[in-house]
Amino acid sequence: MSNGSEEIIAAILIIGVVAGLIFLIYKLVVHFEKKKEENFKKLGRPYGLRFEKDMLAEYGTKKGPLLKGTIKGHNFVCYTYVVGAGKNATYWTAFKLQHNLNIEGYRLRLASEHIFRKMGKGLGLVKEIEIGVQDFDHRFLIDAENLTTTRTLLNKKTRDKLTDIPKMYFGELLVDNQEIFYKVPLQLSHDKSCENFKIALEAAILLLDDLKRVYR
Repeated sequence: MSNGSEEIIAAILIIGVVAGLIFLIYKLVVHFEKKKEENFKKLGRPYGLRFEKDMLAEYGTKKGPLLKGTIKGHNFVCYTYVVGAGKNATYWTAFKLQHNLNIEGYRLRLASEHIFRKMGKGLGLVKEIEIGVQDFDHRFLIDAENLTTTRTLLNKKTRDKLTDIPKMYFGELLVDNQEIFYKVPLQLSHDKSCENFKIALEAAILLLDDLKRVYR
C-alpha cells in the first residue's frame, strides 16, 4: 500500500472519529434539552402552570423553557438565563412569585454560607443577622433588617424545607417589595436538580403564606 493510500485511509478514519464525536455531542445536547423540558413540565403540573418556549428571550435564554401562570392567585414565572459566554458561561434557573403586598420596605436575602462570604463578613463587607437557630444560622447567610419579621417568615416549617436542599443545589432566595425571587446556577436537566428546585418553590409558597399573615 502506497503512502498516499495510507494517508487517505488515516484521513477517513480521523473524519469518521470527529463526525462520531460531533454526533454524540449533538445527541447529548438534545437529550439534556428534552430532559430539561420534561422537568419544567413536571415542576409546573401540580400548580397548573403553562409551559412554553421563550422565543423572544424575554426572560433569558432564547427558546429556553418557560413556566407561566398563577400560584394561589399570584403571578409566577420560571425560566433559564445565562451569565458569561463560552467556557465562562453559567446557566441559571430562576423563578419569580409576585406577592402583591405592601411589605413596608422589608427585604430578605438568603444564601448558602461559604468561605468567601465568611471572609466578607470578617471584613465587614457582608451584613447578616441570626435568628437564634444555630444549625440554620450556620448554614445560611441571612441578610435582613427586621429580626422579628424574619423569625416569623423563617419559622420551623419553612426552615425544614430550606434545609432539605443540599448546599450544592441551593442558590439564593430574595424577598423584596414586589416578589419572591429564587435562582440557582444549575439547569433542570437532571432529576436531582429538579427535585431540589421543587423544594425551593415549596419553601417560597410557604413564605408567601406567611407574608400574607404578617402584612395583611
